[in-house]
Amino acid sequence: MAFSVAATHRPLHVTCDGGDFEIEILDGHLIINGEKSSWSAVEADHGTVSLLLGGDSYEFHIEQEGPNTYAVTMGHHTRRVQVHREFARPSGGAGPRAGPSVLSAPMPGMVRQVMVSPGDTIKAGQGLVVLEAMKMENELRATGPGRVRAVHIESGQAVTRDMVLLEFDP
Repeated sequence: MAFSVAATHRPLHVTCDGGDFEIEILDGHLIINGEKSSWSAVEADHGTVSLLLGGDSYEFHIEQEGPNTYAVTMGHHTRRVQVHREFARPSGGAGPRAGPSVLSAPMPGMVRQVMVSPGDTIKAGQGLVVLEAMKMENELRATGPGRVRAVHIESGQAVTRDMVLLEFDP
């Protein structure tokens, strides 16, 4: 499984060991349950991720077990993690939003390849866009199944962080 992170303007709901977490990537920061941290992550090896979070370094291995379920191993401890598209807000808060979801640029860069077209059906893990940033090519992948609604970029185009690249329908 290739490691990919898409910047979204919608929080993700993550469940691990009975705990619920709201995670959002915004303006170059990782926000976990409202706590903002600087971060960077790279795939060190197939499925192994090196994460720098607020000055602390972590290395872990991720294996996808199902459409929204992952086994995350750090050292000798493995946790089952479920990732949901959006956080279901309790006590009268807004529920999941209707309408298309988007793939936004996680960092500024240059589009090297657009791998989908409007109308294409996509599956989780499928490559969508190759973005070159800081002299590295990053393949942005689908986080779930859907249909491409719109493509807002083309090969050779410069993009800014959080710029909407693609839109999807469920």
